[in-house]
Amino acid sequence: MRAPSPVGASSPIDPGGAETYPRESVTHEAHDMEDGEASGTKQVAQAGLPAAIVVVDEGGALLFSGGTEPVWAGAAPAGWLDGLPAGEADRVRASVATALRDGAMSARLLLPRGHGLPVRTNVRITALDAPDGVQVACLMALHDVSSDAGRDRFLDSVQDLLAEAQSAFAVGVVDLPEFRRVVSGLGTADADALLRGVLARITTTLGARASVQRIGPSEFALLIPQGDDEELVQAWMEDLHDELRSPYRVKGRDVTLRNAVGFASAKRGYLEAATLLSDAETAALHANIRDTSGSAVFRTAIRDEDRRVIEVASALRSAVQRGEMHLVYQPILALDTQRVAGFEALVRWTSPSLGVVGPDEFIPIAEKLGWVGELDTWVMRNACSWAAGVAGAFSLSVNVSARWSDDMTLIDRVAETLRETLFPVERLRVEITETALARDAVASRRVLRGLHDLGVSLAMDDFGTGYSSLRALAELPLDVLKIDRTFIDPIDRDARACDIVSAVVAMGQSLGMSIVAEGVETEGQRERLTSMGCDLGQGYLFERPLSGADAQRRLLADR
Repeated sequence: MRAPSPVGASSPIDPGGAETYPRESVTHEAHDMEDGEASGTKQVAQAGLPAAIVVVDEGGALLFSGGTEPVWAGAAPAGWLDGLPAGEADRVRASVATALRDGAMSARLLLPRGHGLPVRTNVRITALDAPDGVQVACLMALHDVSSDAGRDRFLDSVQDLLAEAQSAFAVGVVDLPEFRRVVSGLGTADADALLRGVLARITTTLGARASVQRIGPSEFALLIPQGDDEELVQAWMEDLHDELRSPYRVKGRDVTLRNAVGFASAKRGYLEAATLLSDAETAALHANIRDTSGSAVFRTAIRDEDRRVIEVASALRSAVQRGEMHLVYQPILALDTQRVAGFEALVRWTSPSLGVVGPDEFIPIAEKLGWVGELDTWVMRNACSWAAGVAGAFSLSVNVSARWSDDMTLIDRVAETLRETLFPVERLRVEITETALARDAVASRRVLRGLHDLGVSLAMDDFGTGYSSLRALAELPLDVLKIDRTFIDPIDRDARACDIVSAVVAMGQSLGMSIVAEGVETEGQRERLTSMGCDLGQGYLFERPLSGADAQRRLLADR
C-alpha cells in the first residue's frame, strides 16, 4: 500500500462537471430584502451556485417560490405543505416557527418532483420582514448542480458507439458507498478536494485506457475503448480498486474510502447504453455486497444471484425522497402500572414495486451501501418532529445503525435535529447495539460520551446477543439496558432462563440503569419480570407498533 496522498483545494482536476460535494455544509443567510432582492441570494449567484427562494408565512402558507430574482407574489394554495413526504410538513412548520422566534436556523427541506425545486434541497431559514410588513420566514435553498447532466453525457457517448456497431469496448463504474459518511465531518473544500483526489487516482491508474465521467455524488463511469478482453479489464479494475482504497491525507490525518468497481463488456450484444451502464452498476453492487476482490465483471448469473438485493437496493436509493418510508411507534410501558413511559420509533417501508419490505431486509442493505446514515437521520428528524407536537413527558427511543455509531458527526446531527424540531433533549433516547460497539470500541465510546454530554439518554439495545463485557457496561455512559427478546421468551417456563434475566436486571440496576424487557408477549412473562424488579417492557402483550395518531390516542387513554 502506498503512502497516503495529500489532497488539497488547489487540485486542478475537475470531476466531470458534476456537482461539488457536499453542499449540505454550505449556508448563506439572507439578512434583508430590498427592492425584491435577497442579499444572501446575490452571494450565492456570485459564488456560481444555483439558488432558489421559498417564502412562507408563519402558518406555512407559500408566499413566493422562485429563483435568484424573487418577485413578491400573492399567496399560493394554502395546502402546498401537505404535498411533502410523510412527516416533512410538520417538520417544516416547526422550523418556520423556530425561525420566526429565534431569527435563523438550518434545516433540510424535502420536496416532491414537480414542486419547482430539487427533490433534495438544503435550506437556510431566516426570519424577515416583508415589504408589506407581514412577518415571514425566508427559506433560501442551496442545491447542487444535477449530476444527471454528467450521466446523460456519458450515455450519449456510449450510445454513439453502439450505433456504430462498436463492440470492443467496456463500461465500468466506480462507487464509493460510504463517501457521504466519511466526508460528513469535513468542510466543503476538503470534501471536494478529496473527491478530486479520487478522480486523480482513477485517471492516473488507468491513463489512456479509459475516460472518466462523474455520474453521481460518489459514482464515476468509465468508458474503456479496448475492453473486449474481460480478463484484462478485470485485472485493470482490481488494480484500480487497490489504488482507491489506499488512504488519502486530509488535514494531517488519513482518510480511507471503501470502493466497489464493476464493468460490463459491449461484446455481449447491448443495444441500449442505459442497459450497459445499469449492468456495470449491478456488477459494482455485487462487488460491494458480496465482499469479493472489490471488482466484478457483469454476468447474467450475478443478476440472478443478487436479484432480490439489486431490486431492494435500486428501490431503496430514493425511497425516502419518494415518501415511501413511514414511522410507527411501539409503546414502552411501566410493567407494574402498564402506563406508557415512552415510544420506540421504528421505520417501515412500502415500495410500489416490491410491496412491504421489512427492516430486517432493507436496513442491512442500506448499511452495506453506505446509505444508512441518511436513513437514520430521516428517522430521528421525523420522530422528533412528531413527538414535539404530542403533549406528554414520554421518552422517544431512536435506533442508530452500527455503521454510524462510531462516527463523531452523529453528535452534530443529533444536536441539529433537536434544534430543528424543538424536541427536549432529555426526552430523546439513542439506542445502540452491542454489535455496534464491537466495530470500534474506542470511537464508539467517544461518540457515546459526546451524546451524553448533550443530555441525550443512551440505551444498549438487544443486550445479550453481542459481545459486551461487564467492564464495558461499567465504563460507558449508559442509562438504559434493553434485554433481548430471546432471553425473555422462555422465562415463564424455564427456571435457568429466569435466573439469567434476574441476574441481568440486578446487574443493570446496580449500575444505575433502567431495564427494559423486549418482546413481552404473555402475562406470565410480565409477572415474572415484575417480581424481578424490572422497570419497563415492550411487546405484543401490550401493543403492536402504532401509527403516530394511534400512539397519541394511546397516551390520551392513559390520562
